Amino acid sequence: MENVLFCSFCGAFREIIDSGQQQVKCTQCDTRTDLSEITSQLKKSVEVLQMERSELLLQLYGQTSEKVKADDATIDDDCPKCGHSKLSFTTAQLRGVDEGQTIFYTCLNKNCGHKFSVHS
Repeated sequence: MENVLFCSFCGAFREIIDSGQQQVKCTQCDTRTDLSEITSQLKKSVEVLQMERSELLLQLYGQTSEKVKADDATIDDDCPKCGHSKLSFTTAQLRGVDEGQTIFYTCLNKNCGHKFSVHS
């Protein structure tokens, strides 16, 4: 994603033009960009940042039930979606060091594969 603070042409810092033109101008090459384009890029950036960290990590660390590795930990607990009694899990420290870890579970039922997380 493009950095909205810097010119997409030369990479120099952009500044807001205070002439009512609703544009930003590159301080180096004078390339001009409409503020509406910058606003759109900022909204996309905010949407990405607002994605919950646990959801993102679940996507990164999660696996389908067919791809459970030999070293993955498993637990005898019920899947909240299908009731299967075996889950694999992994953990990550998402919050401060003085707070608990987040546990990411994956149902091992090959027809389910439900993924969920719990903050401990």
